[in-house]
Amino acid sequence: MAVDLSADHAVIAADFPEAGPIALSSWPSPPNPPITDAYRLEDTKVEGDPSEGGYLQRQTEWHLSTLQAYSPAVGETITDADGVVWIIQSLRESVRKDFWGLTCLESSITADVALEDRVWLWPATYEVSAMGSQVTKHLAAAPGFSDVPAKIVLRPSLAETEMGQRDFVEIFDVYVSADIGQVHDGDLLKDATDHQYTIVSYRNRFHIDDLSHIVCEDRLRGP
Repeated sequence: MAVDLSADHAVIAADFPEAGPIALSSWPSPPNPPITDAYRLEDTKVEGDPSEGGYLQRQTEWHLSTLQAYSPAVGETITDADGVVWIIQSLRESVRKDFWGLTCLESSITADVALEDRVWLWPATYEVSAMGSQVTKHLAAAPGFSDVPAKIVLRPSLAETEMGQRDFVEIFDVYVSADIGQVHDGDLLKDATDHQYTIVSYRNRFHIDDLSHIVCEDRLRGP
C-alpha cells in the first residue's frame, strides 16, 4: 500500500511532486521492491567547487516514505527515474516517523560559464641581477597555451595601503578551456588587448566541462 505523504504535510503537495520510482544504493531492486513513495523538491543550484560561482551543482530535498524497511544514510546515493544520481548530505526522520527528509546534491558538477574572451600564457622566468636580487621576466608566450577560449570575470576590487600609497587590487577569475598543468603562480595571462594579469592561484578542474579556474590580480597604484 502506498503512503500519501501529502496528507500530513501540505507543503509536499505543492512543492514536492511525486518523483518515484527511485533506487537507493543500500536498497537494491531486485531483490527488494522499488521505492515508489518518493517526493522531490524543485532543485536549486549551489557552488559545487570553489570557483566564485563558476562551477555549479544541483541541490534538492527528497521525502521518502518509511513504509518499507530501508534506512538511508549520509553518503548513500539515490538514482531517480531519469537516471540522475543524488548523494545524501544529511537526513532527518519526521516527527510522525512516516517519512525521511533527505538533503541531497547531484553527483555531477557543471560549469556555467560562457567563453567570450581569449587568453595567452606567458610563463615567468627568473634571473639574478648584478645586485643579487631576483628579477622576474616573461619572455615569450607558451606555445601550447595561446589563443585559448576563456572568460575573464572581475571581482569587486579591494584596497590596501602600502608605503603611503593606495593600491587598488583588482582580482579576476579566469575560466579557460584548457588543461592548466603547465601554469604556475607568477605567470602572466594576456588577453586579446594585450592586458596583463598576474596568476596568484589556480585549480586544474579540466574534468568539469573542460574548464579550469585561474585567479589573477592586477594592481593599479595611485596616490
